[in-house]
Amino acid sequence: MIFMKQQSHLTFISIVLCNFLQVSAQPSRTDTVAFISSPDTSSWQYKMQTSEEKWSYSAKRNDFQPFYKFDYSSALKKNSHTANISYYGNATLFWLNDIKEIELAVVGITQQNANEFIYHATVNDSFEIIHWMHPSDFRTNKNITYAYLGKFNTKNKIVKFELYNIKNYSDRMSFIFNDLFMPPAKVKYAIINYNDKYLFKPFMQHYIPDKKQHYFKENEWQKRKVGFNWSDSINHIAIEMENSIQNDMYNVYLERKIEGKTDTVYVSNNWEMSHYSRNPSLRINSSFFNKPGNYQVIVTPEAPDDFKRNAFEQAVIVPFNVLPSKTKLFTFWQLLFYIFLPLLAGGILFSYYYLKQKRRLFKETQEKQIIAIQLNSVRSQLNPHFMFNALSGIQNFINKNDNSAANLYLSKFARITRNVLNDNNKDLISILDEVNLLEDYLQMEQMRFGFKYNIYVDDTIDKTNTEIPAMLTQPFVENAVKHGISGLKHEGVIDITFRKEADNLILEIKDNGKGFNIDANFEGVGMKLSENRINLLNQLHKESLISLQKKSSINGTLISIVLNNWT
Repeated sequence: MIFMKQQSHLTFISIVLCNFLQVSAQPSRTDTVAFISSPDTSSWQYKMQTSEEKWSYSAKRNDFQPFYKFDYSSALKKNSHTANISYYGNATLFWLNDIKEIELAVVGITQQNANEFIYHATVNDSFEIIHWMHPSDFRTNKNITYAYLGKFNTKNKIVKFELYNIKNYSDRMSFIFNDLFMPPAKVKYAIINYNDKYLFKPFMQHYIPDKKQHYFKENEWQKRKVGFNWSDSINHIAIEMENSIQNDMYNVYLERKIEGKTDTVYVSNNWEMSHYSRNPSLRINSSFFNKPGNYQVIVTPEAPDDFKRNAFEQAVIVPFNVLPSKTKLFTFWQLLFYIFLPLLAGGILFSYYYLKQKRRLFKETQEKQIIAIQLNSVRSQLNPHFMFNALSGIQNFINKNDNSAANLYLSKFARITRNVLNDNNKDLISILDEVNLLEDYLQMEQMRFGFKYNIYVDDTIDKTNTEIPAMLTQPFVENAVKHGISGLKHEGVIDITFRKEADNLILEIKDNGKGFNIDANFEGVGMKLSENRINLLNQLHKESLISLQKKSSINGTLISIVLNNWT
């Protein structure tokens, strides 16, 4: 629950002060003090500083340079540090300690260009003491003429002074003089923010309400009515206050009373603006209050460390209670049971599946090995069959005493034999190698029968890198020669085509022979071995089946071999 009250009682001040002194993680401040260097004697800075008036300088703008003087006569201690200069956005911030008055002057603004500049001054960010006006008071010391902007009472006030060039707004200055004016923060809301997504953490206390933000107003924390049950879904508490001229003057601490122990931690003074509110807010992460207990957000104005003054009596207190979670945690044994049981069931299912898959893979491997042995056996039968037919051709030339033709035929046969033996251990060869084998074979048989042939490879096929089973087409080409066009002599024609259709590779062997009855089952040995080989390949490569189609008539025969999903 939260309430807000200005504390003035000395007992409260001493307690808070003691708690603050326990804070070990408080960030160091970044305030800096201006020191006078030795400028060029011709500069505005030198001429103003060495005059009888003893002006202090600020950074030079484009067309002018501001100067200021403090009246130290009212300072409590003459030797104490009386001014701290830092930078606050685009403004220069002067923290003062019992400085009664300040004077401001600008060099570079003259009577001739005064209408190009306007300035004004405000007190406590509430009302103007000088309305916007052009500089009109010009004075001269022994060194230079300058625009005198006035003398301002700063005792226990915040005085803000702004001046800019109406023709060039970037040429401007802004001074804030704060003589330890530290009013209490005007806290508007305390806002509890929840995460907007459910995180599956069964071992944590997780709860997400319908509304992801809960606002608590001043009257609620004044009546100590801010309390909530702890949940891991709480992201942070945001404290929102009215915007002020110096938001970072207000530091936020968190006092925690948990299980009889009390400590105070420094949170931040980094107030943030957002697009949905004109007021700044500061977030306190839930890690600061993640245990049940009594908490107090303390928003207090503080001066820089140089002054050693903190306005604890101006602190605003926002108390709240964190209650135990409504969501019960699992016990260790419950959590162990709920985790172990699914793991055990999962382990049993995994072991069963693993062993089943292992047996299936072993069986498939055995089957593939058997099929591979059968394929080798079929292929070993094809090679002798091919060689026997070739030797018959050589014998034919010898019987005719055509030694020249026999020698040429024999050389072609030797080249084919060498290629067949080289590819004997290869399951696949490139289309280019298959075409070269067919070229040698057809040229060899052309010597005997005098037929014509054509081999066409589709341009879309990469002949070098596209592979097919070795000697897949040769037995069908051999059958076309021996049983198709051998009797036609020079009239015989064989056309061999390699082409693509979608992802399929199609091989066609066409001849213009007399044809045969494909149902009569009197094909040659080579054809039967090739068909048996295709059946075995389909058992080995079930994802890329090979189909064989035969069409034959008195006008010729067409053999089509389709390698599905091959490219």
